[in-house]
Amino acid sequence: MQKATIQGEPIPKVNSAELLTYKDLSRRLKRSRFSLTRDVQAKRIPFIRIGSQIRFDPQEIDMWLASNSHRPKRCA
Repeated sequence: MQKATIQGEPIPKVNSAELLTYKDLSRRLKRSRFSLTRDVQAKRIPFIRIGSQIRFDPQEIDMWLASNSHRPKRCA
């Protein structure tokens, strides 16, 4: 049996009960739904489309935040 993939990457299993809504993510990131919608439309933030609904995997959001964070270098 062949595993399902997206662009050659295995599709991770996601518990739908753990997925975040726009409202959940808006509270978590302290950003408006409007700005999150723009980021989804521009594909700047990881999201999952379920039919016409958009959901966010908290683990993917954490990885996205970590990869997009910029920390100043420490002075010696």
